[in-house]
Amino acid sequence: MPAAFLILPGLLMAWVIGANDAANSMGTAVGSGVRTPRQGAILAALFGLAGTVAMGGRVVKTLGAGILPLPALPEAFAHVIAFSSLTAAGLTVLICTGLHLPVSTSHAVTGGLIGGGIAAGLRPLINWGETARIFLAWVFTPVAAFLLAMVLFRLGRFFKVGKTMVRAGNPHLPETTVKILVTITGCYMAFSWGANDVANATGVLSGVLAVPPLLLAFAGGAVMGCGVLVWGKKVMKTIGEKITRLNPVTALTAEFVAGVVVHFFTIAGLPVSTTHAIVGAVGGVGFSRGKKAVDSFLLWEIVLTWILTPFFSGSLAFFLYRLLRLVLSVVR
Repeated sequence: MPAAFLILPGLLMAWVIGANDAANSMGTAVGSGVRTPRQGAILAALFGLAGTVAMGGRVVKTLGAGILPLPALPEAFAHVIAFSSLTAAGLTVLICTGLHLPVSTSHAVTGGLIGGGIAAGLRPLINWGETARIFLAWVFTPVAAFLLAMVLFRLGRFFKVGKTMVRAGNPHLPETTVKILVTITGCYMAFSWGANDVANATGVLSGVLAVPPLLLAFAGGAVMGCGVLVWGKKVMKTIGEKITRLNPVTALTAEFVAGVVVHFFTIAGLPVSTTHAIVGAVGGVGFSRGKKAVDSFLLWEIVLTWILTPFFSGSLAFFLYRLLRLVLSVVR
């Protein structure tokens, strides 16, 4: 398969990552009324691109060769696996974005790689240890974000602004200060998101194409930014408005916690789910105000989507690989 064809599913994946995951960085700012959807999309695109350039190369290497040794495989196998896994992951995220569900793009790509590898008869070559490490990060991320957000919210239940003690749930804080803080934490989360999630679009390509990871990260980040601007508003509403009612202070808490958790895993080189982080953090601040403050049904729906994503993407990649191999053998 010509290498040029591999760019197409990579572009699709980068675009839908932007469309779905823009909510992870600016959904709370939009939902709390601090930023408009357009402002949120622009900031997410800009700071997401900055994150891909500054730190995107770390996680790109993990997905490029950490799960499957793509660079060591014969070109015919590697190209078809890469095409199948990226196409399957892109279609999976596209469907979930259409349903306004904040899906984990790292689930989709990892599942696609494993499904493509199994279809190619490479089960023994799959790095199950690295896969288990990624899986544990998936489990730990929403739990850590949930607990940290809950603890931080309760510790800051009362805090001092000037000489006045203000409840954390009280929206009557200095408007300019709140907007600046919520915007800064949203931009920080966008930076962490760009640094981590660009690998979901370009990591596989780095394993089969002789292109520097930094260049791939930049290209992926640019396309992700386009996805944010064109279609990023859909899932923003789910994160910012539907899970729980956010005010500027709860939005600030959720974004800060999610950004710290994602940044930690990015330094470790793990493709963690930014969706897990922000949903966990939003759920944490919501439950801090009582069970009735959270749409529990929607949360369970999101969690079920997370669980099903790698299996759906992996199954689709399996069948795509088998179909492509059949078509290519007939053409030859």
